[in-house]
Amino acid sequence: MKQLKGEKELSGKSFAENEKRFQRSFQQPLILALNSAIPDLAIDLLERGADPSALTTNTWERLHYRSSWETEIHGTSALDIVVHNMWGVRKQLYVLYKRQEEGSVNEEGPKLPADIDAYCNQFPKDSYEYYIATRQAKKEREQYEEKKRAWEEKRKTLLLGVAQKKEALMEEFEKLKKIRHALLAKGAKSFYELHPDVRRPGYDAETALSLLDPEDFSQMPEKDKDEGEVKTWKTVAWPFDVSFDFRGCGDITQERRKAYLEL
Repeated sequence: MKQLKGEKELSGKSFAENEKRFQRSFQQPLILALNSAIPDLAIDLLERGADPSALTTNTWERLHYRSSWETEIHGTSALDIVVHNMWGVRKQLYVLYKRQEEGSVNEEGPKLPADIDAYCNQFPKDSYEYYIATRQAKKEREQYEEKKRAWEEKRKTLLLGVAQKKEALMEEFEKLKKIRHALLAKGAKSFYELHPDVRRPGYDAETALSLLDPEDFSQMPEKDKDEGEVKTWKTVAWPFDVSFDFRGCGDITQERRKAYLEL
C-alpha cells in the first residue's frame, strides 16, 4: 500500500519534479555510510559507482526552497562530512597531546593545608594548644602523604588512558584520511565548489576549516586551540586550623576555656 501511495504521488509530475522530491526525501547510501559507525563502507560504495559528490537531503531542501534573494546557505556534501569528521578527531587529539605534554589530567591532586607550621608556632611550645596543634598537624601530613600516593597512582592510570585514546583516535583519523583520498580520486567536491553561486554564510563555523588542510597537523584554527585547552579542576589548600573543644562540658565559658587550656 505504501508503495502504491508513493507511485500515485509521483504520477502526473514531471521528471524534474520527481527528481527533486527524491533528492529531498532519500538520503544517499554514501551519506548514510559516512555518518555511520563504519564509514569505511563508503570506499566500497564509491567502487560500486556511488556519486562522490552526493549531498545530504537537508542540503537539497535548502537549495530547492531558498528564496530568490537568498544567496547564503549552509550545505554539506560527502566530502564536507569527511573533512568535518577529520577536524572533530583533530580537536580531540589536540586536547590529548596537550595533556600528555603537560602531564596533566582533569583535576589537581591533594594539597596540604596552608601555613601548618606558622599556625602551630603561634602557641608557646610548652602549652596544651601547641601539643594539640602539632599532633593534629602530624595527622594532616600523614593523611596528605597517603592521598598523594593514591593520587599519583590514579594520575598514572589516567595518563595511560590518554595514550590509549590517542592511539585509537589516530587510527580513526587514518581511516577518514583514506576515505577522503578515495573521494578526491573519484572527483568529489565540497558543497561550495559544486555550487559556486551560493555564498558561504558569514557565521559559518566551517569557514576557517575549509581554508586549512585537515591532514596538516601544523595547522589548527585559533578558536579550536582555545576550546582545546585542558580544563583542570583546581584544588584549594585550606588554612590549617584546630578547634580546641572540651566534650561533655556544657558549662564552658571563655574564662573557663582559657583556664582549662592553661592547666
